[in-house]
Amino acid sequence: WDGAVVMAKYLEYRYGKNSKESLLDKRVLETGAGTGFVAIAAGMLGAKEIIITDLDYTLSNIKHNVVLNDFFLQKIDLDLQKIY
Repeated sequence: WDGAVVMAKYLEYRYGKNSKESLLDKRVLETGAGTGFVAIAAGMLGAKEIIITDLDYTLSNIKHNVVLNDFFLQKIDLDLQKIY
């Protein structure tokens, strides 16, 4: 989880409102998503499409977290995929 927080803060630093770069209209892949925190952060920063992958047993929790943040993520296409 600490790694997800660090990665989300990095995305905010690199692609946030004070940055010259943007995630707008970009596609993001998060592998081994755990809680989906980094993918949610990418969505909040404007990513157009996000693919989230992890083991099958984590996907319902990831979906729950995405739904909780739906207000911020209304414009993205969500694709949850399990890793075999």
